[in-house]
Amino acid sequence: MLNPIIEFLEGEWECHDTTIIPDEPPKEKTYRESMRALDAHTIEITAYGYDERDLFTKSMRLELDGEDLTMSQDGFKASGKFIGNYAKLVNDDYEGYTYHIRLALLDDIYVFQKDCFEEGVLVRTQMSYLRRLD
Repeated sequence: MLNPIIEFLEGEWECHDTTIIPDEPPKEKTYRESMRALDAHTIEITAYGYDERDLFTKSMRLELDGEDLTMSQDGFKASGKFIGNYAKLVNDDYEGYTYHIRLALLDDIYVFQKDCFEEGVLVRTQMSYLRRLD
């Protein structure tokens, strides 16, 4: 049985992504993503046209135990709570930065926000919303 986050994420999505870094123009991308469950807590994400590569695939683990949620991907790990349709996660030290992550499951829209802090100062923010295509 899939956890409710993995179950929600399975499918085809149109992604609208914005990254903001001080003193740089915002970087905006729109591309398609396909997500499929590998197991109850792992989703495989395939991005089409994300960057100069035509295809980009990665896996993300979203381990849910009651309200406790741990997200991990390629050595990165953040922990927090998933309550209702909303998650708040934190990683206090990854490569010298602190990360605050928020996920929201809203009907046919998935919202992802990642804030990156260096010594308590916000140095980068990434905001994405994905609209279900299927």
